[in-house]
Amino acid sequence: MEKVGLSFGIFKIQTKNNTMKTFLFIIILSGLSSIAFGQFMYSNFDDQQNYQFLGWPNDPEIIDNPDPSGINTSEHVGRVERGAFEFAHVYCDTEGRIMVEENPIFIMKVWSPISCEILLKLENSENLELAIAVSSYITTPNQWEELTFDFSELPVDLYDKLVIFFDFNTFSNYIFYFDDIEGAEIEEFSPSDVTFNVDMTYANEFNPETDDVYIAGDFAGWVQPGQDTNLRMTPNQENPMIYTLTVPGIEAGMIVYKYFRVINDFPSWNWGEWEGDPNREVTVYQNMVIDDIWALILPEGDEIVADFEVGGTSLDILEIIGSGAWNNYPISETLEIIDNPDPTGINTSNKVLQFLRRGTDDGGESNAGFVVYGELNTLSYQYLHVMVWKPRITPLKLSCHDGSNYFHSFNMNDQHFAGAWVDIVFDLRANEYPTYLFNFMPDHEDPVTISELSTIYIDNFVLSNDSTPIKNPINNFEAGQTNVCENTPVQFSPDTAYVEYDSVMWLFPGGDPASSTALMPEVVYSNAGNYGVTLQSYLDGQQFEVFKAAYIEVFAVPDQPEIPSGMEIVCFNTPYSTYLTTNALSIWNLEPASAGTISYSDSICAVFWNYAFTGEAELRVKIFNGCGEGEFSDPLLIQRMEPSGVDFSASQTLLVEKPYTIAFTNLTPDLENYTFLWDFGNGEISTLAEPEYTYPESGEYSVTLTATHQDEGCVDSIYKEEYIFCSGVGINNPGSYDFSYEVDYSSNSLNLSFGRHPYKSKIVVYSLQGNRCYEAEIISSFQSIPLGNFISGLFIFKIYGEQSSHTGKFIYNANTSK
Repeated sequence: MEKVGLSFGIFKIQTKNNTMKTFLFIIILSGLSSIAFGQFMYSNFDDQQNYQFLGWPNDPEIIDNPDPSGINTSEHVGRVERGAFEFAHVYCDTEGRIMVEENPIFIMKVWSPISCEILLKLENSENLELAIAVSSYITTPNQWEELTFDFSELPVDLYDKLVIFFDFNTFSNYIFYFDDIEGAEIEEFSPSDVTFNVDMTYANEFNPETDDVYIAGDFAGWVQPGQDTNLRMTPNQENPMIYTLTVPGIEAGMIVYKYFRVINDFPSWNWGEWEGDPNREVTVYQNMVIDDIWALILPEGDEIVADFEVGGTSLDILEIIGSGAWNNYPISETLEIIDNPDPTGINTSNKVLQFLRRGTDDGGESNAGFVVYGELNTLSYQYLHVMVWKPRITPLKLSCHDGSNYFHSFNMNDQHFAGAWVDIVFDLRANEYPTYLFNFMPDHEDPVTISELSTIYIDNFVLSNDSTPIKNPINNFEAGQTNVCENTPVQFSPDTAYVEYDSVMWLFPGGDPASSTALMPEVVYSNAGNYGVTLQSYLDGQQFEVFKAAYIEVFAVPDQPEIPSGMEIVCFNTPYSTYLTTNALSIWNLEPASAGTISYSDSICAVFWNYAFTGEAELRVKIFNGCGEGEFSDPLLIQRMEPSGVDFSASQTLLVEKPYTIAFTNLTPDLENYTFLWDFGNGEISTLAEPEYTYPESGEYSVTLTATHQDEGCVDSIYKEEYIFCSGVGINNPGSYDFSYEVDYSSNSLNLSFGRHPYKSKIVVYSLQGNRCYEAEIISSFQSIPLGNFISGLFIFKIYGEQSSHTGKFIYNANTSK
């Protein structure tokens, strides 16, 4: 059970003879003094090393900051190798009280190689059970991160030791760095004034007329009650049954004590609160008030009356009440143990008791319920807890009796929810009689307003000395969106369905705000990354925490990418070239637009060059995502080379006498920038810029000149088909054409007559020097070649056809022409 109001606790109580027992009793602490303190540096491992940190199993060491960046650029930090031990830790003993009530906020910087839980614990060095702890979480490994630990909702006591657990409750063995541990200031231990109050209302046989009340304890040397009147307690003026005494100058630490009756001023150990052990105990750390109740020793644990589980406990039902005339409905038609229809919230058990509550249509009454037979220990236990699931909110009633004496109690706490499990508490403290029977009425509405049948589920009858109902704290939360762009607001909402809470505290590392007490805060993240979120809820003085690591992923508008990669020199005869970037979602741009067109898919872009374009082009790329487009990269400068202009000529192209030697002239501009390769058409080559070549045999030869740029490697070539004709002395006339020819001086022409049309043929006329004098297509069966521009001499002609050729010669005398 959770604790509120009167705080019940289990204490180890030391007796005079140093024996130890464990008892549960009531204790109230109040009246704590308050002094304002500021933030205190425990150690920054540089100029402020107020406390030395030790560790287990390994002590930390002070080293140079391995990563002086981000939020921590200090020179020195603490380093600890955690060791593969479940509760490995580092600590410092303050030798004074940590004033957590004045400053509950502790902060420290941590460099962690992993995302993990960091637990900060405040302890009492003499009593390790006296401790409080708060967790924080590393959300971004491999960089300095500042963690906050808030102890504001936890109890104040004598804490004089600070303990840090890295990667809490695991067996990992990592190295952690930590720095700048700040928090509450330290107060030196000093004697305190303690006021003891004891309520004698419940003390049996106490007679204020004859009895005095004394206190005895180790703080006063265990003086026999009645011997030292300075330890006699006096009645409170407002309530004479409360006896009080202020003891000055008690040293800090745990003290043990006990109250005694002294009858007629006779000193004795005989009339203490209880005989023998145990003693009460409390930790003193400052001026304080302790409120006790005389001799109220309660059982240590709860007592389960019924849980309805298989192999568990159930109820001995005697009869049904408040259901129809004379309560004539049988038990079997009203009560049944069934599977839990709603195993959520505070009740996830397997079996529950189903109760059919009759409405007015079936004669249902206000006291509808059932009678249970069996002793209910209401004298040792002060409260009865019952879990109920009801479709509507109405009062509940419990009647305890022994057959004749009745004690009636309505629910102490409100039902709060309909359609969910609620823990209902009944106060038994005013019951004075043993309980052998009790009536349970889960829907005590007076008058009854429900007409139809209603189904109610009941579970877990538990006797307890804790009045606090079991409650369902906040155990989940959601964000409106978990993948967002930078500076986009994120709305957070806790799951508050069928839960209870007093307040909430959100922690948003990396967000703005970094924390919030609003129920549904809105947070903005300015920087890309993954961020954890913590929701701390507070209920009846207890803290509950829900943490989601790397819950929010924040994306930035993309940065400007690097210059794309690819060919920076493109030859004139290259039709396209390919370029790459490192990012998948990309947009490309080519300038000028006249350079060509682009086709791209994500990180690959192909540039299809316009044939006529030469000069410099710029290719850029930019990245896009769901948050927008980034800037274009700096340009990749691409030079598309101009054509080489490769060309050549020959000293002659027709040779009729051996040797067939020809001098080739290279007409390519800027010869010095190129290397050349000549192909003479017969398998022979040359790499000279202007070679001279002798053809060994008669024939027609095509010539190719290839030019390669010496710096850029661009290759260009020119091909001249059947450019060289080596005819020899005779004329080859294969007679493949049925034709005749003659020189007609009357028309000053060479006339050709074909027996059949020489389709797709041409004629070329050469001088004996190898020069081409005439060239034309043959377009009819009769072809006339004008000779007016010819000089006198011997000429060779050749007719080229699709599948054959014909060679001939003729003599022309320019003086004979008319």
